Amino acid sequence: MKYKLLSVIITTFERNIQILDRAVLSVKNQTYPYIEIVVIDDNLNDSELSPKIKEYCRKQNIVYLKQFGNLGACMARNLGVANSNGEYIALLDDDDEWFPTKAQEQIDYINQGYS
Repeated sequence: MKYKLLSVIITTFERNIQILDRAVLSVKNQTYPYIEIVVIDDNLNDSELSPKIKEYCRKQNIVYLKQFGNLGACMARNLGVANSNGEYIALLDDDDEWFPTKAQEQIDYINQGYS
């Protein structure tokens, strides 16, 4: 099976690193192997969280994008989609997590109609 890249867009706003880390780890633990993670920082420009999130993403090899202030979840997701490389796009909020087979099951379901 030829894998296609899945870009997972995670928006974050006023969330500590431990909660964001739980969401990120749920993506990294997927059975689907070809995933790009894009974190969109929607915190205010003077937020103390932003440097911590940026450093966390750098260490985790995650794409980090900063909004120009708090523009909301919709704008954050649009920024993530515009800067992702995947053929598939999935959205995940920073306080949610996925079961390990979620991505594979959804991609298999999508591909049923194309095979």
